[in-house]
Amino acid sequence: MECATDCCIDCVGTTEIFQIWIEVTVEITVRIINFGLRLGPVGIVILIGGIVGYRYTYYEYGRAIAKSGHTIKIGKTRYRLYGIAALKPGQKLTWESGLSISGFVYCRDALTAKIGFKKVRCEVFRKIDDSYDRTVARCSIRPRFGRGREDLGRWLVRNGYADPDVNYIEENPIDKGKYRKILESEAAFARKNKLGIHAGTFVSQAHARTTFRAKWKLLGRPGKPAFGSLDELEAAFGFERRGEELFDVTGKLFGGENVTELAHAAIEAV
Repeated sequence: MECATDCCIDCVGTTEIFQIWIEVTVEITVRIINFGLRLGPVGIVILIGGIVGYRYTYYEYGRAIAKSGHTIKIGKTRYRLYGIAALKPGQKLTWESGLSISGFVYCRDALTAKIGFKKVRCEVFRKIDDSYDRTVARCSIRPRFGRGREDLGRWLVRNGYADPDVNYIEENPIDKGKYRKILESEAAFARKNKLGIHAGTFVSQAHARTTFRAKWKLLGRPGKPAFGSLDELEAAFGFERRGEELFDVTGKLFGGENVTELAHAAIEAV
C-alpha cells in the first residue's frame, strides 16, 4: 500500500525513522566538528570559557539565607540587593499603639519567610562596587503560582519591607532608569496602603543621610561624611558615646540631642 501525498509518520517504518535520525545526528556532529576545526584549539577553549564565564559571571544560584532586609548569603558570598534599603540594626519601628520593635529583625524575617527553601538566582553587577565586600545583584525566586521569576527587591518594596535607595541608584544606574521607576511605583503603592514599615513610624535612611550631609556642610567640611558605622559618625561629628548611644554633647549641630536613631538609620552596616 502506497502512502498518500499527505501521509503521516505511521506510514514510515521504524527502520526508516531510525535511519533518518542517524543521518541528521551525523550531519549535526560533522558540522560541529568542522566549526571546531576552523576555530582551532585556542578558539574552542575561548568559546567554552566564554559560555561558562557568562553563566557564572552574570547569574549565580543557590540556597540563600537572609542576613538583613536587603542582604542575602549564598554559600560564602553575600549579595546586596540592588537599589533598595531596609531598616538597619538599631532602627526602631513604632506602631500606632506605641509598641516599638526592631525594624531590622522585622524586615530580615520577612525576606527569610519569602525565600523559604527556594533556590535564589542572582543577576550580578560586577562593575558596581560595594564598600562592605558584598556582591551587588538583582535576585529572584520561582513564584508560588505561575511562571517566570519574582524579583525579591521589587517584592520587598511593594510589600513595605524596604524602600528604594534613590542616592544609590543615582550613583549606580542600570536599565536606563527603568528599574528605578518600577521601585518608586511599588514604594508609592506600599505607602498608600500602609504596608509593612509604612504602617508605623521610623527614621528613613534618606532623611538621616540628608540631615547629616547638611550638618557636614555647616561644619565647612569637604566631600561627604562616611556612613560605614557609628564609630565613623562619632569621629566625624564629635559625638559622645554612652554605651550604645550617641549624643551631640556640644549642642552645636543637634542641640545636645540623642542622635542614635538618626545615626542607625544613616549607616550601612549590614
